[in-house]
Amino acid sequence: MAMVKCTNCGRTISDTEKQCPYCQEKIENKPNCPKCQSDDVEFAILGKTGIYECKKCGYKYTVSQTGNTKEYIGARVEDFNILTAFLNVYKKMFDFKGRARRKEYWLPLPLLWLSSLLAYVLPFVSAYFLIFSIAFTIATTVGMLAMEIRRLHDTGRPWTSIFVTYIPVVGQIILFYYMIEDSEFGPNEYGPNPKGQE
Repeated sequence: MAMVKCTNCGRTISDTEKQCPYCQEKIENKPNCPKCQSDDVEFAILGKTGIYECKKCGYKYTVSQTGNTKEYIGARVEDFNILTAFLNVYKKMFDFKGRARRKEYWLPLPLLWLSSLLAYVLPFVSAYFLIFSIAFTIATTVGMLAMEIRRLHDTGRPWTSIFVTYIPVVGQIILFYYMIEDSEFGPNEYGPNPKGQE
């Protein structure tokens, strides 16, 4: 058992207390900074994530329900153009975690449609292109599936939301709405906001 100071009245009380016995202030147990062990820590809620920031060294971290600490790394904002977004589909082809903003999802679509059309036509030109065409089609399908799942994560939805397309008639409309919806503000359970909004 350790002793802590009440942030309201300044009296020393046990760290096991949920409420100050003197002024009835609610006591929040803030874990010491894992980097410098300072107890001068500030707590803030960003989106759906609780973030601790050490005032002494500036270290940001989260604390799981089991008490494990993990460094909080904010979003790295990527600026996409049509070509970088297209290449990103294949670069993150097996990345089914994290988040993808609208720009990352919608920008590569015209190039993907054109390249898929080309991959479809090439085997008719020469049979040598058949293996390339099959490999490209599989890679594009997996890459787009991963992108759609990351896009769903960005709106705060689980990957299983993709099965909404199996609802007759309205399923595709619902999925389209999910894909055009703005990013969930701040970090969520799938990672930091890809727009850097905290």
